[in-house]
This record gives sequence, C-alpha cells and structure tokens, in this order.
Amino acid sequence: YREAFETARERLLQMLRGMLGYRERRPIMTFVTNYMTQQQNPLGRLMPRYDLRNPIYFVEQLNRVIAEEIEDMPDVYLVDIDQISANYGRRYIQDDVIASGNHQSYVSDVDHPYDQGRLNPPGKLSEQIPFRIGEFLYAIGWEIKALYKTIRQIDQVTDYRRPG
Repeated sequence: YREAFETARERLLQMLRGMLGYRERRPIMTFVTNYMTQQQNPLGRLMPRYDLRNPIYFVEQLNRVIAEEIEDMPDVYLVDIDQISANYGRRYIQDDVIASGNHQSYVSDVDHPYDQGRLNPPGKLSEQIPFRIGEFLYAIGWEIKALYKTIRQIDQVTDYRRPG
C-alpha cells in the first residue's frame, strides 16, 4: 500500500505540476481543489483508521500532498471541496453510496435506466435522497469568490471607531 501511495503521489504531482505549468509563463491567480473523501470506509469500519489500506486515509494523504505542493507557490490557493461537501452533507452530493469508492463523483440517477431489467427494479435514487449538487456547486463558486475577495482585500471590514 505504501508503494501504491507513492505511485499515486508521483502521478498526482506530475499532473498538478503540468497543469500549473502555464503559470510559469503567465502568472495568474490559481485555485486548486482537493479530492472528496468517502462517506465511510467501504472495506469496513474495523479497518484501521490511519492506515494506507483505508481508502479514506489514502485520499486524505493525497489531499495533503496537494496542499503541501501549492503551499509556497505565489498566488496559488486551495479550495477545500472536501470540507464543502462535508458541510452540505456528503450523502446528498457524493456517489459513493452507489459507486463504492471507484468513481468519486456526484450522485445522480444516470444508472437508473440500466437497472430496470431487474426482477424488482429499484426506484430512482433521487426519490430516496434529495440531491444537493446544485447547492454544492454554487457553494464552491461562492468559496472561490470569497477567497478572491479576501486575497485582493476587497470589501474589507474597517474599524468604524477610528476617525478617518
């Protein structure tokens, strides 16, 4: 698992550096997202929590690699979509409730038509779980806007008690 993590780490850094390479030619404020972790370990709750065999920990460590890589880069900032998804409720956003950790995307009804040939066809997942994808994507946009305004010191709060 250590070897698998190191391979994933190397590939992640290669991709990240490649995508950020444009900044070397033309400096521009850049926002980088991390990965969303799963709602729970698909291998079971008795799996050691802080072990690379645990997919949640594995992804958390990849997120740490991203954060450390961009930490000292000027005008590059992390948008923590993992925490935004936690804030809105992962079960309303992430597809690991149906795609068991190999997809890492948004929950949807895209597979519903393929399940209709079963003896007992299931209903749409959206009928069981109210999706909050739109709110989540909107929240990411607002987070980026808030980060931008903070970085550029737009709409600063000033001390109203101090004279002019």
